[in-house]
Amino acid sequence: PMHLMNFPDKYDLLIISYDDFTDILTPLVNHKNSIGVTTKIVSLSDIYSGTYFPIQGRDDAEKIKYFIKNAREEWGIKYVLLVGNYWRIPVRYSHLETDKGTKFEELSFVSDLYYADLYDSNGGFSSWDTDNDGVYGEWPYLMGMKDNVDMAPDVYIGRLACTSRYEVETMVDKIITYENTTYGSRWFHRIVTVGGDTFDKNWENGTDYDEGEVANEKAIEYMNGFTPIRIWASLGNLATENIVKEISKGCGFAYFVGHGNPRSWATHENGDYYNWTEGLYNRDMLKFSNKNMYPILMVGGCHNSEIDVTPLNFIKGLLEEGLHYFSTDPEDFGSYWFYNWVPECWSWFFVKVRNSGAIASMGSTGYGGVNIGDNDGNNIPDCIEGADGWFETHFFKLYNKEHIDILGETYGQTILDYINNFPVYKNRYDAKIIQTHILLGDPSLKIGGYP
Repeated sequence: PMHLMNFPDKYDLLIISYDDFTDILTPLVNHKNSIGVTTKIVSLSDIYSGTYFPIQGRDDAEKIKYFIKNAREEWGIKYVLLVGNYWRIPVRYSHLETDKGTKFEELSFVSDLYYADLYDSNGGFSSWDTDNDGVYGEWPYLMGMKDNVDMAPDVYIGRLACTSRYEVETMVDKIITYENTTYGSRWFHRIVTVGGDTFDKNWENGTDYDEGEVANEKAIEYMNGFTPIRIWASLGNLATENIVKEISKGCGFAYFVGHGNPRSWATHENGDYYNWTEGLYNRDMLKFSNKNMYPILMVGGCHNSEIDVTPLNFIKGLLEEGLHYFSTDPEDFGSYWFYNWVPECWSWFFVKVRNSGAIASMGSTGYGGVNIGDNDGNNIPDCIEGADGWFETHFFKLYNKEHIDILGETYGQTILDYINNFPVYKNRYDAKIIQTHILLGDPSLKIGGYP
């Protein structure tokens, strides 16, 4: 948890970079220092060779986590920016199992929350492997939590999932431009929302909510002072062309709620659960023309932020499943259709496009979770009273109502508030909401820029 320990105050931001990227990050370090965010950059070899602190940890991810803990205690850092994709800066897989034995089975997923949760409830190191068997975050299906995972972030973490020096250059330029030029601009005070009918009324137990639009509207309600743009199935304007057009005009925030995979996002018209609306494919993001007007992106949908996708998964799938890999049987579809073989996931593609796209994104590395219907009978749709819908909309509340305007803090507080409002140690689906969410962006980013 966020412990009230006394830490020195040497640096605010720690950048942990893949070795080949460190030199290109110099302008970002200089920019951060010039605006008063004191920044220290270290490479992976600095960590693995013990340049600053004695090496601790059983594998690379744990060595990085111990380094972050030492930097917190010795330097007083608050923000940690990881620069590198899932294998350049290694990821930790959480083994929190959901829906085992069904077509929605998911037995593990990437969780960068691992790097943020430094301390357990006693102030000791939060290993995420309390039974010491080398499998992290274990919560076997239909059983209790096996590894005692604290989950509360102790630092604010974000990742730039860069696969090349070109992408690092892009992000350095976008972050500096954003913080220097956004303040006082008119385009920033717009929020583009995109949604439809996420779940069929047959599953809703008597109600017929358009869950995506309900969540969009809740965010709009929190974001008073921002001009809302509604690209909704119910309004008949949910078209790829309209999404591209509205993003290209510039906006402070974009909020998509529906269904996703690493390659696309889409949803349904009310009552038509068989057909998909138009949406947004990764390739469509190349049409954005919002230079220097970059939104913060929130996406509700499964696997949009699955940062460990790789074309190698195509070969793996064929070897494991044979031709069933391509099966389109709705009751038993092949893994090809998870699109985990694309080179980069949707939420990162949206951020990394040069001179356009988003400045940062928040989404899920695994299956999302949405409550449907109104099972507590209070006439408030359950989709915004818990799970993804509460998490996503609460971020907007913290920013606009509670004025928390450093991206990592707004995001980190969303996680803390989720822990304080929902039974994350008892309910695996609540735990999964905060473990699968990932911030792809700079956690020290000043939302709306500096005056």
